Amino acid sequence: MRACLALREESDEHLARITHKKEGIGWVWTVPGPYGRALARSPRAYERHATCQNAFRKFIALLAATPDPVPERTGGVSDDAAGVRVPGQ
Repeated sequence: MRACLALREESDEHLARITHKKEGIGWVWTVPGPYGRALARSPRAYERHATCQNAFRKFIALLAATPDPVPERTGGVSDDAAGVRVPGQ
């Protein structure tokens, strides 16, 4: 979840590295990280270079449109729901 949030916050700055796969037919996009490791990559190879570029643009658009995550709940029951009376209230 944190990686997705980090990608989303920096989505305006990301550039794709589009390369042709050696072990098969197709183009793949990769978002390189600060140390050369991929932060994100295409889930599949694309037959055309232009299709690969469009897929990356769609990925960035969907990433930017992703709503903020809802804070995680602890799974506990609040004092009000448990019927606990708080002194002074």
